[in-house]
Amino acid sequence: MDEALLLIKDNKVPLMHDIIEEKWGQRTIRILDPDNNLIEIGEKLEVFIRRLNDNGLDSKQIAEKTGVPEEHIKNIIS
Repeated sequence: MDEALLLIKDNKVPLMHDIIEEKWGQRTIRILDPDNNLIEIGEKLEVFIRRLNDNGLDSKQIAEKTGVPEEHIKNIIS
């Protein structure tokens, strides 16, 4: 996400906001295309599940935060 933000800024793409973390844990950026349509760019599920785990959340806590089934989370972080 950080690299995407740099590319967006370097190419002067209209940016609605810098990276934010949504309440479910995914990091997103929103930009405008040339026709002023809103485009959302977000982390892949696997990426933000691993990031949450790296930040100290266990599979149960991640499931509660994201709504993703705990078994799926365990498969991602194993």
